[in-house]
Amino acid sequence: MSEYTGGPAFPLEGSAKRSANSGMTLRDYFAAKAMAGMFANDELLTRYGAMAKEHMVDPEFLVSAAAYSCADAMLKERAK
Repeated sequence: MSEYTGGPAFPLEGSAKRSANSGMTLRDYFAAKAMAGMFANDELLTRYGAMAKEHMVDPEFLVSAAAYSCADAMLKERAK
């Protein structure tokens, strides 16, 4: 898991910035977008299902791990 989160996905300005809840991180936002694309791809989901069965894990675990891996790669590229 990456230590770098990219900060808040939707940062607030001024007095609203002092809110107790800063919302999701940019890493979470990127992962959610990647996961949405994965769930829209039936062929990919079929492959994840087969891999999950082979390794005896939940397919959702594989999809979420892949989504956060994509998010970490996007944050790394963004930092260049």
